Amino acid sequence: MIIAIIFLLLIIPFLIFYIFAKKRDFKKYNGLVLFDIDGTLTPNSANYNFLLVQTCINENFAVGICTANRRYSMKNILTFDWMPINLYNFISKQKNITFNNVSNQVLMGETTEQYFKLLNQHPGYLKGFALEKTANTLGIINPSCMILCDDDNGYIEYALKYKSDINIVNCGIERLNTQNLKSAMLKCLKL
Repeated sequence: MIIAIIFLLLIIPFLIFYIFAKKRDFKKYNGLVLFDIDGTLTPNSANYNFLLVQTCINENFAVGICTANRRYSMKNILTFDWMPINLYNFISKQKNITFNNVSNQVLMGETTEQYFKLLNQHPGYLKGFALEKTANTLGIINPSCMILCDDDNGYIEYALKYKSDINIVNCGIERLNTQNLKSAMLKCLKL
């Protein structure tokens, strides 16, 4: 009898984990690219941004958003003329886990207090945290495969303070384009 109880105690956690894992059964991606909005996506048309996002998707990279502007949410994001439909569709298909808004405490599509637990509250630091947590949820653990596209040097500096070996596309130096995206993805794919 005791052996049966011990067996059940061992098997029940496994079954719970299996069921939970099935609900989060995400496709295996090469990496993750999170786009800032203001100054990164906003200078471009939706068509231009569509090509950028598609470049990532074609290389089997998950895509999403990481912003610090309170006005953006998944409920209103399609109303902006820079928003490409392929980015919105990708985020939606992933149950919003690739949508982050650090100013609204949205991490992986859900409001959370996890940001408050961090010692550093700079938005760039929070973006680094959101990038890593989103990537890890998708099974991406290599920092070279965690790409943040941002135009704000202060945010970039603090994202790198969070995790110094994440992959950054600095859109403040050069406008976001397929070439600098491909260069960032290549850093990951060479490994």
